[in-house]
Amino acid sequence: MPDLTELLDRMTEIETRIQELENFTYISEYTEVFSTTAALMGLGVGVVRTGITHSFFGIGALGHVQSLSGSTYTLIRANQYPAMSLYVGDATYAQMWIDAPDRQIISMPVKFDNTGIYFTTPSNISNLPIGTLLRFTVALVLIPSDTKSP
Repeated sequence: MPDLTELLDRMTEIETRIQELENFTYISEYTEVFSTTAALMGLGVGVVRTGITHSFFGIGALGHVQSLSGSTYTLIRANQYPAMSLYVGDATYAQMWIDAPDRQIISMPVKFDNTGIYFTTPSNISNLPIGTLLRFTVALVLIPSDTKSP
């Protein structure tokens, strides 16, 4: 028969596991982060965090006419959403669509890693009008290094 200390330790461990499960299934927060890159002003990322899963999706619209010159553009940096710095391993790619109100839809990869979210335009995309949207969605599991596995 276990002694009282051992029973208390087991109860504490069970309570901890229950709390971890509640934290995992509970929608913890919704965050909007907007780009500080001049060419992308008005565009950003919405993040729904559920436990350790962070679901990213494109939000906002260009507030000015913009041309993208075939360069790499940073949508958000890890310091704007610190959980990005927890990303480990090779980058994740998702499909992004540039959806202009008066043009066809242009698609390209968007890259997620521990530095942030960014993309490289395939060629010169000129005169994107006000209201142009960047659409994408991806879910990442971002786990702090001090988290114990169950």
